[in-house]
Amino acid sequence: MSDNMERGRRPVTAHDVARQAGVSQSAVSRTFTKGASVSPDTRRKVEEAAALLGYRPNLVARSLITRRSNLIGVAIPGMANPFYARVLESLSAAFEGLGYRILLFSMANNEDSDPVLEEILRYQVD
Repeated sequence: MSDNMERGRRPVTAHDVARQAGVSQSAVSRTFTKGASVSPDTRRKVEEAAALLGYRPNLVARSLITRRSNLIGVAIPGMANPFYARVLESLSAAFEGLGYRILLFSMANNEDSDPVLEEILRYQVD
């Protein structure tokens, strides 16, 4: 947990970093977007300000803009079966290589999958 959250303050935002670094909020966004164009001087300022403030990009906020969560929902009937753990490990590694993370939903062996699938879709998985 960040120092700000431990002290009951709001999380540091990209706007806070921009103000500290003397750049625009979009420059902060570009700095933390892989492949985006940003000058070395701006990158240095933003990275220094982010480190000073303890900033971490908010992936939920980014997903609202990009309309991509980079999450893959996976539902499995419990972890007792070692086969599921191996499959999950392989899936996770494969999706990570493509820039995705797995959001895991465990369900009872006899549970109807429809409510679980509805819940997964509420997380806006890709």
